[in-house]
Amino acid sequence: MKNKVNLIGRIGADAVAKPIPGKDRFAIEFSLATTNTYTNDQGNKVEDTTWHNCIVYRKSDSVVPYLTKGTLIDLDNGRITYEKYEKEGVEMTATKIIFNDILLLTPKG
Repeated sequence: MKNKVNLIGRIGADAVAKPIPGKDRFAIEFSLATTNTYTNDQGNKVEDTTWHNCIVYRKSDSVVPYLTKGTLIDLDNGRITYEKYEKEGVEMTATKIIFNDILLLTPKG
């Protein structure tokens, strides 16, 4: 059994790079929209969009200027993680996907 995720979608907002204290890496965070299109029982075309919270760990943040809202990307070799936190006394869980590989599908410029 393996926790493995691959996604192709569009970035929802410009990516943000955060240096990881004590390491020579950056955590690059952004939201990604993926859309599945199908025809329902009534013959109508339906688009079902899902939003994902994504993180890519890199040694450099040089890719960040290209990770802007609307950019089409391919994310490979990811894994789903769950992060617990407390908000106003209520325990919450956030789902994030951590990826190793990123490929820009939208041409530069």
